[in-house]
Parts: sequence; structure tokens; C-alpha cells
Amino acid sequence: MKEFKIGKGYVIRAWNYNTRNSWGHKAEIYKDHCLMENRQVKYYNRTWESFTYETIGLLLLEKYFKPNSKEYKKYSTKFKKIGRC
Repeated sequence: MKEFKIGKGYVIRAWNYNTRNSWGHKAEIYKDHCLMENRQVKYYNRTWESFTYETIGLLLLEKYFKPNSKEYKKYSTKFKKIGRC
């Protein structure tokens, strides 16, 4: 499991899972230690991400915040910056 602290009490926790035919990532977003939303992505083949959990993190932020909102833009930018370090 990996944690991404994206600011103002928001934390994304992401991890891998495996099944017999596929694998994927699951993630949850917490605000001040309270679970706010979760998301899962299933892969059948390899994925090309700039960093591990990039896709699931951005999809989770998109699900929790409206995609064109200031919050989405702010936290998705911070998530990308943290993830690439």
C-alpha cells in the first residue's frame, strides 16, 4: 500500500490486487481520517503509467471532485507531482 498526502487533510491510499485472470489497483480517498470515496481499476495486460497508481489516483479524484472544478485541478496536479518523486 502507498499513501499520497495531497493536502488539507486529504490522503489517497492505493494498493495492488490480483485475481486468477487479471490484476489491478484499488484506492480510497480520506478526508481527516474519514473514508470519502473508493475506486478500482482492473487490468488484463500491462499498463503504461508515469508512476505506479497514476490512473487509479486520477480516476478517484475525478469521481470525488467534479472534473472541471478548482479542487480537482489543484489536487490532481499535486498528486501527479508527489507521484513522480
